[in-house]
Amino acid sequence: MKQLINISVLLFLFSISKIYGQTYNFETTDLSISVKDNTKKWSDFANPKDVKISVVLDTKKDRITIYSEIYQFFKIVNYKEKQIVNNRDIVSFDCVNQEGTKCLLAIHTINDQKNSNQLYVYFKDIVLIYNMIYVE
Repeated sequence: MKQLINISVLLFLFSISKIYGQTYNFETTDLSISVKDNTKKWSDFANPKDVKISVVLDTKKDRITIYSEIYQFFKIVNYKEKQIVNNRDIVSFDCVNQEGTKCLLAIHTINDQKNSNQLYVYFKDIVLIYNMIYVE
């Protein structure tokens, strides 16, 4: 009986960790950038450049990692409510990067484009948009 209880507890803990702590893997296809100039106006987004890198959202460790040539690590400090805007599901995160700079990251799932994904990285003077494919 004790062994059955131990197994039940382990299964319960395993299921809780699966629900509350998941890792999502993506691979980027391209990147576009917009920057704010001296007059505080945003530039048009640059033509997308092919970029094949991994992006990992780890909700158990509260972090998002972009494995680009220059390693980008973001600590999630706040999970925002999911929004639905123009047929997009948007999940946003208040973050701090490895240098201590505050930023906002948002994953957009575009429902009318075969659930394609985009990662927006918003800094004070620059916005990065990665087009991504979910990798299981």
